[in-house]
Amino acid sequence: MTEAYLDFGAETEYDDGTGTQLCGLLYDLLSARTLTVCPFLIQLIQDGEDPVRLRQPMETRHLVMKTNLLPNELIGIRLMINSCPDLETLTFQMVAPRPVPMTTSAIAPDTYWKCNINHRCLKKTLKVVELKNFTGGLYELHVLEFLIWCGRVLERVDLYLANGLEQGQKDLASAEAQKIRTFEKASEHLSITIHNG
Repeated sequence: MTEAYLDFGAETEYDDGTGTQLCGLLYDLLSARTLTVCPFLIQLIQDGEDPVRLRQPMETRHLVMKTNLLPNELIGIRLMINSCPDLETLTFQMVAPRPVPMTTSAIAPDTYWKCNINHRCLKKTLKVVELKNFTGGLYELHVLEFLIWCGRVLERVDLYLANGLEQGQKDLASAEAQKIRTFEKASEHLSITIHNG
């Protein structure tokens, strides 16, 4: 399968088995080379059979996650990355918040990515990270710092500033993007590029 796109729109209804059902859906898409997933899936996938990875690895080379990088999405984001051992390109597409009414997450986003996370793709295959609609938010910085610190073969980080920002917001986002260039890097061949919209 070349490409699969899972978007449940503004869906907010679920039950105890929804996470497992979503895992089952992903098992049907294991061969997808490019996979796009939505916040609903990211938030509920953690309630599947294993909150660390799918039982079978995905063959996905390009993973696109529509997200806000909110604390209640972090486990799902980690699970998706860990389930794609041959991932080459990881795209975060920031979208308007659509939180699913769940129990409040006890995850501290400032320390979550500092835990011992050992994903195969970060050591062997992940070469490109893209963050679209970048605003310089704290959650964006946390995940980028982790990926830059752990991505041993990372070649590019591309930040695309969000369209429609007022000049003050754009200046702030650009200043935060410059900070990313100072993060400790695992790859000596990494280039970080900031794109306007």
